[in-house]
Amino acid sequence: MSGTGKVEVTVTVADQPKGAGYREGEVVFLLNGKDYRTRTKVEQYDYQYGDGEVLTVQTATKGAGVDLVFMGDCFDAKDIAEGKYLDAVNEAIGYFFAVEPYKTYRDYFNVYTVFGLSPDSGVGDVNTIRESKFGSAYVLGGIAPDEQVCFEYACKAPTVTEDRINRTLITLIENTADYGGITYMWGDGSAISCCPMSEDVYPYDFRGLVQHEAGGHGFGKLGDEYIYHNEFIQTCSCLCCPHVDEFNASKSRGWYENLSLTGNMYDVPWSHLIFDPQYSNLVDIYEGGYMHMRSVFRSEPNSCMNNNIPYFSAISREAIVKRIKEYAGESYSFEEFKTLDVLDASTAGDETRSFFSALEFAASNKQQHPVYMGDKPKFN
Repeated sequence: MSGTGKVEVTVTVADQPKGAGYREGEVVFLLNGKDYRTRTKVEQYDYQYGDGEVLTVQTATKGAGVDLVFMGDCFDAKDIAEGKYLDAVNEAIGYFFAVEPYKTYRDYFNVYTVFGLSPDSGVGDVNTIRESKFGSAYVLGGIAPDEQVCFEYACKAPTVTEDRINRTLITLIENTADYGGITYMWGDGSAISCCPMSEDVYPYDFRGLVQHEAGGHGFGKLGDEYIYHNEFIQTCSCLCCPHVDEFNASKSRGWYENLSLTGNMYDVPWSHLIFDPQYSNLVDIYEGGYMHMRSVFRSEPNSCMNNNIPYFSAISREAIVKRIKEYAGESYSFEEFKTLDVLDASTAGDETRSFFSALEFAASNKQQHPVYMGDKPKFN
């Protein structure tokens, strides 16, 4: 209330009662004996869920429970109070389970929403600084969050612990309409998939980003099948994409089952599907993937890991199911997989852009390959 020279003034605003809605006002500071005033604006919003609170969306009814944590970043108090935060997260959860095999195996998952209150609304960049709960901001390589805060908040979910974080997918919904999804992956299996609420045309929309980044990279550990340039991966020297060493390192971790550096039908990971009557009409060996046109091979003409269409290839579905079964503490059976597998490739032909238009989109560097962050994540 008083002081001379430089002093610190602390203003404390009491919580308003629930149901009070929105209110705003000003705190006016007047220097004694001086005709000088300064003001600070105070806004209060009434919302159901506060910072750090957890909403259990669903509890697994099969297996030991596979954990998914959805959080939003760059949503301020107004966004939370008006329901924008929860609407965005629920929309993302709906997209995640709208594609096979997640649709069929949904009962294996624990799904949580953790609320993070950001001081500002919207994702910042080098020209526009905005404060955010999880540190998300656009940098040269895409959106970069604060991994330690993300893992700290994810562990607020009832079944998520530091010991289980390597089997938990964190999906971070970014409050921006710009395309720019990216997934950060650690060698122990931990992952953070950043999914902006893209308003680009299908299949590069919000739905496409959630299914490609979270469903494909974050949980499925699948590799990109899109192409940047017409190069052999073994001789490519560009700086815009990873090459053979990075590919083999990911393979050594048990990732990227949907890709191969050999075209030999007996050595590719999907060799058992090529002559299986249930898959032989679609599964084969196609050249192109992992950003390169030559010497990288995929199993089907198109899939979600190429241009975000709502369809995972058969080998991708199998890789996802194997991971679900492992995390749920159950044994995997190929015969059981075939029995439950939903082969719906109809959506694979829904893409309206030409192949070369898709190449042009990829060449724009809007699609970002996963970033390897080291063996294990850091915790505060």
